[in-house]
Amino acid sequence: ETKGITNVLMWIVDERHLDPLVAQMDGLSPAAKAGTIDIIGAKAGKRYYEKVLASTNDSNADVKMASFRALKNLVGAKDIPVLLRMLESSADPEQVKEIQNALVQAANQIEPAQLRAKPILEAMKSSGKQDQIVEILPQIGGKDALQMVAERFEKTEGNSKETAFRVLTQWKDPEAAQKLYAIC
Repeated sequence: ETKGITNVLMWIVDERHLDPLVAQMDGLSPAAKAGTIDIIGAKAGKRYYEKVLASTNDSNADVKMASFRALKNLVGAKDIPVLLRMLESSADPEQVKEIQNALVQAANQIEPAQLRAKPILEAMKSSGKQDQIVEILPQIGGKDALQMVAERFEKTEGNSKETAFRVLTQWKDPEAAQKLYAIC
């Protein structure tokens, strides 16, 4: 029943009309709350970012995952430090994937484009989850990011080396072709 209501609301509610729905969110059942968060995300209700972010700590697994899924449509470049901290503290593969998606969206809002990878590359220096950060770099791009991934391939072993190679094959522009050609 809740899923049906959520689907109907997806069709009839736009971002400008989320207020009444969000106003009742705290009193809703977990399934309805998760559905509301799905709608906020689908309608890019950026003004509710803080509320959705807080729900990533909800005790209900459905609400929590709905919140992680919604983040990618709500974040801005200013949210990169928060997302990086979330990535560092998350062990759940589904949550990690959604945080990575949000990081890509946030970084791709940085202008000029050649600076998009800078905060991500800076964070890598002290990160315990470097491979998870490297995985998002093809979607962000940039010469500095490409150079870092190529160096990582040359200087690491095992999973980190495999991740770097996979990332090079997924690069969004043709600049990686030269690096791959040199490797192969």
